[in-house]
Amino acid sequence: MNTPDQRTAELEAILQGLPELYVRVDAAGSVLGVHGAPAREMGARAEIAGKRLDDLLPPDVAGEIHAALREVLRSGRVATVPYGLEVTKGVRCFEARVSRLTEGQAVVSCHDGSERAHAVADLQESEARHRSVVAALHEGVVVQRMDGTVITSNASAARLLGLTEQELSEKGLGGVRSTAIRENGREIPPDQRPGAVTLRTGKAISDAVMGLRRPDGATTWISVNTVPLVRPGDPQPYAVVSSFSDITARREAEQRTRTTTARLSTLIERLNSGVLLEDAQRRVTIVNTALCEMLGIRAQPHALVGGDCGRAAQAAAQLAEDPAAFLARIDEILAANATVTGERVRFADGRVFDRDHTLVTLDGRILGRLWVYRDVTALVSQQAELSRARDEAVDAARERAAFMATLSHEIRTPLGGLADHIDRLSRSSLEASQLELVRVLRTSVDQVLSVIDDALQVSSLDAGGATVQDTPFIPGDVVDAAAALFAPNATRKGIALMHHVEPSLRSPMRGDPVRLRQVVDNLVSNAVKFTDSGMVEVGASLVTGPDDRPVLTVAVTDTGPGMTEETRDRLIAGFSAVDGSEARRQGGTGLGLSIVKSLVDLMGGTIDVTSTAGLGTTVTVTVPLAREDQAATAPAGPAAPDAPMVLLLEGDDAQARLAEQMLGTGGHRTVRTRTAEEALDLVSERPGRFVAVLVDCRASQGFDGYEAARGIRRAEQERRLPRTPIIGLTPNGPAGEREECLIAGMNGCVGIPLQAGELREALSRWGATVQRSRGMVRLAALDRLVEEHRGDLDHVRAVVARYLDTLRRGVATAREASGRGDAAGVAGAARELAALSDALGAQGFATLCRDTARKPHPGSASQLAEQAGQVEMALRGWLSTVGG
Repeated sequence: MNTPDQRTAELEAILQGLPELYVRVDAAGSVLGVHGAPAREMGARAEIAGKRLDDLLPPDVAGEIHAALREVLRSGRVATVPYGLEVTKGVRCFEARVSRLTEGQAVVSCHDGSERAHAVADLQESEARHRSVVAALHEGVVVQRMDGTVITSNASAARLLGLTEQELSEKGLGGVRSTAIRENGREIPPDQRPGAVTLRTGKAISDAVMGLRRPDGATTWISVNTVPLVRPGDPQPYAVVSSFSDITARREAEQRTRTTTARLSTLIERLNSGVLLEDAQRRVTIVNTALCEMLGIRAQPHALVGGDCGRAAQAAAQLAEDPAAFLARIDEILAANATVTGERVRFADGRVFDRDHTLVTLDGRILGRLWVYRDVTALVSQQAELSRARDEAVDAARERAAFMATLSHEIRTPLGGLADHIDRLSRSSLEASQLELVRVLRTSVDQVLSVIDDALQVSSLDAGGATVQDTPFIPGDVVDAAAALFAPNATRKGIALMHHVEPSLRSPMRGDPVRLRQVVDNLVSNAVKFTDSGMVEVGASLVTGPDDRPVLTVAVTDTGPGMTEETRDRLIAGFSAVDGSEARRQGGTGLGLSIVKSLVDLMGGTIDVTSTAGLGTTVTVTVPLAREDQAATAPAGPAAPDAPMVLLLEGDDAQARLAEQMLGTGGHRTVRTRTAEEALDLVSERPGRFVAVLVDCRASQGFDGYEAARGIRRAEQERRLPRTPIIGLTPNGPAGEREECLIAGMNGCVGIPLQAGELREALSRWGATVQRSRGMVRLAALDRLVEEHRGDLDHVRAVVARYLDTLRRGVATAREASGRGDAAGVAGAARELAALSDALGAQGFATLCRDTARKPHPGSASQLAEQAGQVEMALRGWLSTVGG
């Protein structure tokens, strides 16, 4: 049997082996005994015994344990005091349990609770993260218990439900003042709402659409998703997570789309033309009744939606006059992505249709194709009848012209003899009264001859028998001859006839001297005839047209009676005189201006009449000519070594030779390649080397021109190279494939076979002429500007800065106008930039501005922006050289 001392020793051994520290203290907090493993933070066992808790623990922890000690000794209940101590790695957490041993003593046990405390902290941190994520969601989130209590929600949920976060937390979903409605507008009972259904059934719900109608009548539409929350082993949800997003804008957009689609479908259905819209996979998306009737399809249009367009084409081909050609042409259009307008299609039953094909694109991607068929059978029949009637009318007019020519010859022969005898008689010895009779007789004969000449010219022009020649002549001689012819008449009437010709008109030109002489003769004859006092002035000058072609301008001014605007328009438009009595008094038919208008139109010129009744008239005509050294028959010489270079991507040898000849005549050098890869290398090798790239768009000779253009654009973008103008060569010309060329990244296109004028215009518009190839800005002009301001660089820099501001505003205005489809706005912006650009040496850009002002096109704004950027870089480069 163990003695008390032995039992005490055994108890002491047991206590000393415990992992926790047990400290026996008295009511004052003094340590009476230490058992178990002491904490390393409190020191060795010998250091603990006999000390007070205040000496072993931090003051705040010691104070809490003293308070617990007093309460435990008083009440006898166990108390727990948590605390932490700073250790080597972070913070360790402890719990001190205080229990009464006797009325004056207690045991304080210290337990290491770091693991549990850290787990609690991790859980709190995880909950905080989840709350932050939920709070940041744009979607509304609400977690609701079975009793309706809201466990969790976020600000988005409160906003969508029309509550504050506090209201939602306190009142739950019962505080929502909006009425839940279905898509048909009916109210949703509380037990049928998505959250209630999920709590009842335990099933998740996705994309349930419902509306929240506020008291003011406005409705917010939301899409709701619900997920049940369950405890392990209990299938019944204890809560539900509801997430919802605002889809009001999406529903409104869908409604607008449905409305637009309905209107479009109604419009298409009411069209007389047959319409078929297919998607990128050649499935039918829209078709109307008119097309079904044209092709003999008995099904309703809506039954065809989703069907294969290839099978529909096979069925339609059986009605065509040539089924194989019908299908082959459709395959050709599809392969080339060609835009087709008014293509004639004939059916075996005699019907004739005009076919249109247009690509439906978005951001360069082909979304589908629109086919339109118009029944033009009646129109073709009418055109055939009109053509026959026209041919008959032309034949009749030619017969009348031949008759008038014969009649003119028969009448002019005796009249010529009569005029000769009158001249001889006037030179004989006659009395004054007899000379007056001879003068009257000669005037009458001249009037008859004038009438016959006018009638003969009108008849010839009316019959379409007049043609234009292209022969060398000196324009100044024609004007001199006309002035000399009518000088005697002017002298007899006592009026002055003056004329002046620019020296440049004394050089040989090419054109039609006969028709030009008829024009000038008529103008001078009319002016002299209708002017009784004062003067007649004839002026001739030479200007350069937009295509660098010389243009002759002849202006005839008189001090005659003039005419009103209405009379002027009537005279130019048709066969009428200024006034019947005036024409009879002066003699002649009064058809002079009408004849001039017809002749000028025949030569490709213009006529303008400025007149005021009682103050005289000025008639100005312009006629395009050709320089003798630049005529079509003249051989093309080699281009200069510094001439601008054009890259020609062409696989057809004959077409390439023709293009090289035309380019050489226009002052360009040509580098030809047959492969798209080589073209890419040449363009990338030296940026700016070529003023333009001509690309054959036909998918032949081992390359596809459209793909080549896209490759060049990709290379320029990837390597940050300046954009080189790309001009497509297409069999259908600008009218047929311009849109496809623009989609491929080209600037435009010209037709095959090539026409010199069209090619020259394209290079002038999209490429660079010889003048523009010398740089975007002529530095000599800027240096001259500095000289004019006596070396004041600050002033010149300010001028350049103002111009750059104007340049940017002008380009922005052009872009805005282009976006509205306002061609006049684009032209106006370009016109304002032209003069300023010339003054600062940007002649190339100024030329582009003038071209755009005369004839804007859909790509004009982009071209202006592109070249304006180059002008700005050039000017900023110059500014840097002068310290700007």
